[in-house]
This record gives sequence, structure tokens and C-alpha cells, in this order.
Amino acid sequence: MKTMRKSPLQTVRLNFLPASRALSSEAPIRSLFFAKQGCSADSIAAAAADAVVLDLEDSVPTAGRSAARAWVAGVLEEGLGARCRVFVRINGPDDPEAMEADLEACVRPGLHGLVLPMLQSASDVQLMECAVERRETKGWVVPGALRFVCLLETPAAILAAAEIAAASTRTIALSFGHADFLRGIRGASGPESLLTAQCTVVMAARAQGLQAIASPFLNFSHDRAFARECRRMKGLGFSGIYTLHPRQNATAGAAFSPSPQELNRARRIMAAVNGGGVAMLDGAMVGPPMATWAREIMAQNGDSEEADRCADVSALESRSGVHEDGLCGGSSRAVVSAEPPRYGVDLERLHPGQVLESPYELTIDEGWRATWQTSFHASSRLETSDAYARTCGLAARPLPFSLLLNLTLCMSVEPFSESCRLHLGLHDVQAERPAYAGDTFRNLIRVTSVRNTSRGDASVIRTVHVLLNQRGERVFSLTKLSYFDPVAESCTGEAAAAPADSPFVDAASLPLREQLLRAGAPPEAPTAPLAAGTLLLHPPVRPIGWSENLALTTLLRNTHPVHFDAQRFDREDIIVCGGFVQSLAQAACERELKQVLHETIVHSSHVNTVAPEDRIGAISYVRSVTPVGDHLEEVVIKTLGLRNVDVRRELAGRELPLELFTESKLKPSQYEELCRAHCPELSGRIALQMERRILRPRS
Repeated sequence: MKTMRKSPLQTVRLNFLPASRALSSEAPIRSLFFAKQGCSADSIAAAAADAVVLDLEDSVPTAGRSAARAWVAGVLEEGLGARCRVFVRINGPDDPEAMEADLEACVRPGLHGLVLPMLQSASDVQLMECAVERRETKGWVVPGALRFVCLLETPAAILAAAEIAAASTRTIALSFGHADFLRGIRGASGPESLLTAQCTVVMAARAQGLQAIASPFLNFSHDRAFARECRRMKGLGFSGIYTLHPRQNATAGAAFSPSPQELNRARRIMAAVNGGGVAMLDGAMVGPPMATWAREIMAQNGDSEEADRCADVSALESRSGVHEDGLCGGSSRAVVSAEPPRYGVDLERLHPGQVLESPYELTIDEGWRATWQTSFHASSRLETSDAYARTCGLAARPLPFSLLLNLTLCMSVEPFSESCRLHLGLHDVQAERPAYAGDTFRNLIRVTSVRNTSRGDASVIRTVHVLLNQRGERVFSLTKLSYFDPVAESCTGEAAAAPADSPFVDAASLPLREQLLRAGAPPEAPTAPLAAGTLLLHPPVRPIGWSENLALTTLLRNTHPVHFDAQRFDREDIIVCGGFVQSLAQAACERELKQVLHETIVHSSHVNTVAPEDRIGAISYVRSVTPVGDHLEEVVIKTLGLRNVDVRRELAGRELPLELFTESKLKPSQYEELCRAHCPELSGRIALQMERRILRPRS
């Protein structure tokens, strides 16, 4: 690292040059390899980099400069330049005497160009260009032939990147040096501190049609991390990277070359856009900007003529309707293709009264309960204590309500919800019979109504979902509203009443609730009084992590790709399924509501989506408390699940609009309007709302 000194050479005249450069034929530099001082020409060439740098600057102590210059002159005389592109990093304008001595040693046949360090402005580039021209006039190299790679490694250079890029027609690339830059800004190494500078270098380079070379990855013993760094730099727009070990060159070459997937997509885009129009490809629109990208990708692969052929053939196809087998493939050959399987309800065959059956049958053992309760806290003893459950008249602890809810939802995704646009809400969610570890469950779905929206751009489908045990008894049921693509009018309507022997005939009573009512006084257990009109703040705030979301989705057979398919969706586009969000909100309420013996979700709906790592908490408003028999009470409660809110700290003592809790069926937009007007700290942070009836012991 260098200490900047003011250069005495301050007399050069600035003449900024046009961006039209005759450098488009310069081959890509994917790996710019720093050769170890003292290595022979043979060993340097064997590193198989796109270009090499012989260093006379940072890596050379002052006492060793004469030996380093002799080494550079020696490997050039050995013919290294005939075997690879050779650059020399000379000392910069901060040390003019060393710079002149470096040029004296290295400007000779076989040299392709110079890496210019410690630049502060465009004038530094032109000062160095003048010095190079003086050497070229001696006849050692063709005048104007030496190329520049400008190394931007100071805050001043980053701020002047555009001017530096335009300062000389010799410049073929801008490159970034992160170590001196971090020293200059007094920052710590990390993506956040470097991102602005990296993007500035890329934009300045691309605006002038130049290549952009990323800073070296210093841990050259960590190959996988280096490969990740290359992919990240390519994603930012860099075309190559400095390398420090021969092993890195192949990795960089592969990373900064078009991948087979990119080439395939480029060919398909060129075939689709018809030489300049717009088209649909894989469900997305492609047009001229994508075609430009496709041409560049194919040109990098040496396929410029093929890009033109793709466009010409596509235009011919659009006029004649003829398809050429092997388009963009080079030669015609036998091929096989496949159509992806279709899951979810078939909207063309949909009709009210239709019954769908889940392909899964699941036996739920104690391992399921343990897994579930590691993610969703349980406080009520009915679900945690066999002794308590038996005193309440049950054979053992019943399986958790929230687990049964999610089984009922998730087992129906493959036959029904996988083609759904949006989950609108649930109604009449209830545990009907006790369900125990060791029971085997299957899932049925009945379509009860289908209607298109008033705008005709979607349909709303109401379904009843039931979970049956191994004896064919209904254990759990719910009604669901879902948003789908529009359907033909012939598919709309209301279903007739289910046949008398159908599992979709509602039971006259709920055996589980009736059994709990008959059991008499439940055993003593901690509880707290609840009073109508009380707003409860539930302190726990917990996320579902990335891996946890994937594990639970897989465990419960939720096959909707938006919940787990990180290949199809970017990581930030994956969302947590509604049943998990609801269960997190219910779990957050457990300690204040215990002991819950039975509950019914009257209705629930989602207001804002939740991503993995979002934290879910809850607040509840007690609407009413009604005695049931001598020992129990029924509590009607409205719960809001909140995302990324510190409930205890942010909402303690805060006055919230009563409409959030007393209005039964507000739309998501209405929740947002209320929050923006009266409690902006909750705007965009209500994940869901649910109204529940809870049966519990009197306090």
C-alpha cells in the first residue's frame, strides 16, 4: 500500500477523448493473473490466464526494484509476450522517478499493456500516456499499441471514474483495488462498504465500452469461496477478476464465460424476438434489451453469426409458419421433449360439487409432535400433559390443533391449491374429534361454489376440506376461499347439498367439544382472568427460519413452489405458507390464553405476506367472555399476527383504533388505510387477522 505524494508533473493538457474506440476486438480478460516475481516465462505461461501482470509496484520493496525490472525485461526477452498478453503494473504518478525507470525497463517488444495504479484523476492517465509516448518514439514498440488497464483504488479515483475511463483511447479496462480503497475510506472489508465503489467502476467502464476487472480475492486457498466471489462479481457486471494463484485462472475463466444455460437462453431469445420485436418466452416478455444481451452472450462465445441466423430464421418462421428442427443447434438431430406435470385443480374441468382427494396418507407419530412443537410453542396442558388430558376425559394428549390445521391445508395443495394464485381466507376451522399420535390421516376437498370476479380477470373458489382418520371419521374441517385464474361460465355456480352418506355432511355436534364439556371440572393448572374489552400484548416474537421453512414444508407435503422452490423463485420471493404464519401467531398467544381446551377459528385472512426470517408476534382483543356450565368459559377473541414488530416495546401504552378489532371482515386494503391514518407503526406489518372462539377453564 502506498502513501500518496503529489506528483511534480502538473503541466499536461487535458484532452478528453471520444468514446468511439477501436478496441472492440480486444479479447475478454476473465483472469488477470499476478505472476510471482522471479518465475520463468514457461511457468508464467503455464498458468493459463487470459492475461498476466508482472508487478513493479506494491509487491516490490524499494530495495528490490532494480532486480524486479531486470526480471520483467528478462521474461519479455524470453518471448513471454508471444504466448500470452503481458501487462506490467508500473509505479504511478505518485512516484514519477520510479514510474520513468519502470517504463525504461518494460516498454519493449512483447509488452501488451500497462496497469496504471494510484490514479486520482483523468490528468494522471494523460500524464502517464505522455510518458509512454516518449518511450514509444524510441522505436521499441509500435506507437499507440500499448493498452492501459486503469486501476481505481482510491476514493478520489472512484469519484472520477467516468473521467478516467474517457481519458485515453489506449484504455481497454477499468479495474478495482479494494485494499487501498478501504484504507482510504477507513472502512471495514465487507459487501456493504465495497458495493458502491464496485458498481461505480462497472458503470464507468461500460459507459465507455470498456471491460471491468474485479479486485483480487485474497484467500487463494479457499477455492469454493473464490468461485462464489466470481459469480457475485459477474452478477455486478464485472467481466473478469485479478487472480493470485494459477489454480484460480480456470475458475475465473469458467465463471466469467457464458454458461450453457445463458447460451441456451440467448439462443431462445434470438429465436423468439423476430429480429427486433417483442415476444413471450417462459411466461415473461422479452424484447430488444434482452436481444442485445443475447447477442453479447453469443458473441462472447464466438456465435455472432449464429445470432444473426437465429433472428433470420425466426423472421422466416413468423412469415411462413415453418419450424426448422435443430434451430441454433448447428445440425438437425433426433430430439425428445417433455411437458411438465400439472398439479392443482384443473380449471377446465372444474365444477361445483367436485370432490378431490389428496394422494397422501400419513401416519402421525410422536416424532411429528416433537418436530412441530420445536417451531410452535405450546403452553396449554391439554396438548403437553397426558395426565391433564386423561382427567379431561381423553385417552391421551390430542395432537396440536395447529398441526391438524396445517395437515388439512397442506395435504390439499397438490390436488387443489398448487394452481392457486392467492389464499384469501379460512372459515369455520374446527377440531371435530380427538386425534392422537399413531392415527393415520387422509384428506378430501369438495368444491362448494365457483364464481368469476366482476372484472372477469380471476375466479373465487370456495372449498370444504376435511381430515379423516383411519376409521373414516372426520377429525378436522375448514372452509377455504381461494383466488384462481378465471373459469368458463359453465363452471360457475353453487354445489348441491352433499349426499347424506358423504363425509362432507356437517356433524350435528363436535364430539371433542362435547366430550370436554361432559368431563366436568378440569384439573388445576395456571391460568389468568380475561375480561371483555381487554387488549393483550403477547411478548413472544419468533421467526420461521429459511431451513425451518423448507423442513416444515416438506414434512407436511406442501408442494406449492412459492414456498420452497429456490430455483424458480429468488430467495427473497419465497414466502411462508399461510398455515405456518397462523400457527406462529397462535403460538405467540399461548401463555396469555392458557388453558385452551378447544377452539374454533371463525374466520382468518392474510393481510401481508411473510418471508422466511420475518418475525411473527401477536396482539389480541377480547370481545366477550361467556360462562359455559359450572367450570368453563367461552372467549371470543380477535388476534392480529404482526410481522417484525417488537410487541412489548413498540406497542406498550399505544392507543390503537378499535376498528382493527371490532370489525369482522375488513379487507387488507382497509387494514392498511386504518394503520396509515391512525397507527403508522403497523402499516405493512399486519400479517394476518383471525377471530376465534376459545373454550377454557374459568379463572
